Parts: sequence; C-alpha cells; structure tokens
Amino acid sequence: EDEWMRINIGALYKYERRQIAEWLFAASVAVAFFGSLNAWFMVPLHTYYPILSFVLGTASYAMSRTSARPIFTNPYFLLPVTTFALLELYQCAVNVMNVNAYISATFCVMTLSFILRYDRQRLDRMSTFLSKMLVVILLVSCPLFFLYIIGCPLPHVDMVFNDGFYSFTNYYLFLIDDRTLFDFIPRFLSIF
Repeated sequence: EDEWMRINIGALYKYERRQIAEWLFAASVAVAFFGSLNAWFMVPLHTYYPILSFVLGTASYAMSRTSARPIFTNPYFLLPVTTFALLELYQCAVNVMNVNAYISATFCVMTLSFILRYDRQRLDRMSTFLSKMLVVILLVSCPLFFLYIIGCPLPHVDMVFNDGFYSFTNYYLFLIDDRTLFDFIPRFLSIF
C-alpha cells in the first residue's frame, strides 16, 4: 500500500473542544474590552464590536456545551445580567436612542452573560491576560510618548470621529488630543 496516500484523521483533532472554546472566549472578551475602551484600532468597528463579541462568545458557549468539561459553570449570573439589562434599557430610553442602540445593548447584555457564566478561576486568568496585554501596549507607548515630548518626529495620522466632536493625532501607539496641542505636557492617552 502507498503510505503517502493515507490521511491521518487523528492529526486534525490536535485541540480539544474545551481549548477551542477558551480561545474563542478570550477573543470575545478581548474584542469587548478594547471596543468598550474605544481603542483607535477598534474605532471602525465601534458600532459592530458588540455583535462580533457576541458571535465569538456564542461559538465559545456552543463549543463548551459539547465538551466533556464545560467552561461556563457559574450558576450565579442571572441577577447581575438582569440588572445590567435594565440599566441598558434605561440608558437607551433616556437618551432617546434608535433601534440600533437597543440591538447593540442586547448584544452587550448577552456578552456579559457569557462573561458572568464563565468559570471564576478561569475568569481570574482572563483578567490577568488582559492586564498583561495592556502592560505590553504601555511598555511600548510610554517611551514613544517621551520621545514625542522631547521633540522627536514620529509618524502620525489625523483621526476624527463622532462627526468631528473628537479630534486626535494618532501616533499609532499613543494619541494626542488636538485640544491640548499647546499644553506644555499633553495628556497621555495611550491607544484609547
């Protein structure tokens, strides 16, 4: 027989469903985290990040339910999710939002329900992971900000959003608010 014509199906199952579910959940939380912080690279997705986070969270939840060891095990999620849903509904009603805001709020509530159902020990590790991601960003952006302060020319682009209400100079790893261009030391904004 020809050995090179065989396909090893076992090599396709390198990762467990639980691992894939954890990766999908980490991606969902990262999208929700950076989207809610309005990081400059998430500005084009500002109105869509709740949907993307929800889709990744739903895929993670579905994958976890078919796993032998599920990762969504916390049963005490209903009260905080209900409270958050009522607050989102109140905020949309008071600010006289359109239907899109209600849809976005629904996706945010569902994403929060995934986060609150996640295993507590793993949630602590997820928080540590997000903190380390921010540390890496700040380790690079702080020295570049000091280079900016002492006058080194750095590559940048202008960034305007919310119909011109916010205007920044984007140095890619930190932002300068255009309203503070003439300050002695401008406010450090990192990527947010």
